[in-house]
Order: sequence, then C-alpha cells, then structure tokens
Amino acid sequence: MDRTEEMDLDGFGVSRGIFAPSIRYKDGIFYVTCTLVDGGGNFNVTAKSPEGPWSKPVWIPQINGIDPSPFFDEDGKAYIVYNSVAPDNKPLYDGHRTIRMYEFDLATLKPVGKEMILVNGGADISKKPVWIEGPHIFKKGVNTDIPIPGDYDGDGKTKIAGPSFGPKRVKNGHCEAVQKSL
Repeated sequence: MDRTEEMDLDGFGVSRGIFAPSIRYKDGIFYVTCTLVDGGGNFNVTAKSPEGPWSKPVWIPQINGIDPSPFFDEDGKAYIVYNSVAPDNKPLYDGHRTIRMYEFDLATLKPVGKEMILVNGGADISKKPVWIEGPHIFKKGVNTDIPIPGDYDGDGKTKIAGPSFGPKRVKNGHCEAVQKSL
C-alpha cells in the first residue's frame, strides 16, 4: 500500500499505526488483514500480486479487538479470528482478553453470522493469564489448531498455546476446545 488514498499514515505516533498484518492467499488473490490502531480499526485489502496494486481498505467495524487473521477452510468457508475484550466487556482482572471468531464473506470482506468466543482468558483462567493475542488458524489433516501467544499462567512469560479441534474431540456434534502447548 503505497498511495495516500489507500491509507494515510501521516501524523501517527510510534507504535500507533498498523498492528499484526496477516497475509493470506486464496484462488489468485492476496489478502492482508490487520489493525490500524489510531485510524479506523481493523481492515482488509486485496491484490492479485503482492507487489500490488492493492485495493482501498475495507473496514471491519464489527470486530471489537485487534490482530484479525483470516482462515480459508477446505469446505469453501472462510473465518476471521481475533483478540477481543472479555465476555460482556466485563474483565475479571487487568489483561483479561478473549479470542473470538466470525464466519467471513470473501465477496464483501465482512464478518457474517454470530460471533463465537473460542478462548476466554487462556488455558487456566484462575491463574489470570494476560494479553492473549495474535491468533491464527492452521489446519493439518483433520486437526485444526489456533496457536495464540500470551502469558497463559500469569508468570509474565509469553508462551504459545491454544485450542485444538479434531475428530476425537467432537461431542454431540460440537467441537470441544482443548488447551494445549504446541
């Protein structure tokens, strides 16, 4: 993105611009999804080549959070996962966050359907894990993992963990999130 009409970053302070861009490719189109912290929130841009030209940003005001990342499933559906506020915006402690997901419409570059909370706090919320963020979805075979950096046990050290979904974790037709170290 090199044109002012795409995105004007003049006047933004240090570390107040673009956060955590996620770059994905599907069916001949590159997608960059990220957060412009002090200038409009979350957005998508697309291009047929990584050199551009890139589209104008499509803003995603439905996402209340940061670090959005799309996922293209093999069944043709797309999803967007991101860091968000505590449930009902009522944190149990300072740094309490959630990882949420929407189904994502590639034609409009907008979320559709109902927002889902995938992770609330971290692996053990009693340990007050803080600032879980930067989620991505990866699928290998029949298993789907969502690695998420964060302080999962309150010791001040960042780790990678997250839910894993697979055929052995399905109960009554619903996936059961299993927190695990990756």
